Parts: sequence; C-alpha cells; structure tokens
Amino acid sequence: CRYAGDYLRGARRVDDGPYARLQVRTEFSYAHSRFWKPGALLVGDAACFVDVILSSGVHLAMFGAVQAARAVNTVLAGTLPERLALNEFELRYRLEFTRFY
Repeated sequence: CRYAGDYLRGARRVDDGPYARLQVRTEFSYAHSRFWKPGALLVGDAACFVDVILSSGVHLAMFGAVQAARAVNTVLAGTLPERLALNEFELRYRLEFTRFY
C-alpha cells in the first residue's frame, strides 16, 4: 500500500525494550464461557470468533442474532422462563460455533 509505505518510510524495527520481542499469534478463534447472563446476551464477535479470512463470522453473527431474537421473544411472550430460553439460545449458538471451529 503506497500510503502505508509513505507513512512508515522512516520507521525502524524496535530491538530493545518491552516491544522488541516479536510475537505471532496463530490461533485467533475464541468463545466466551457463557453467551448470556440475566438480562444480557452476547452475539457476534462479542460471543465467539472463528477466523479472519472466511465469512463464517458473518454467518455466526447473523445466526446468533436470530437465535437471540427468538429467545427474547419467547421470554417476552411468557412461553418459557428466561433461564430456559437463554440456555436454549446458548446451546444452539455454541453448537453452530463448534461446527465452524
């Protein structure tokens, strides 16, 4: 990228101090231990993340949003207690995450 090259033209590699150690991360994937607590849900990258290249993150975010909406609607309609509806949300969402992971 020309702009980045121009911006970094005078840069030099740090070879001393706390930033001198080169670090490489090969595993970007993660999933939080819980996707909900009373009154709150995690969806998208806040809940879990698989890779930076493919569109699996978009799929997981949309899937999580649909499942979250379904769970919230179920609770608001009085069909299931919050704990049961959100446990179901997490179970379905985590299963979808593990398929991609």
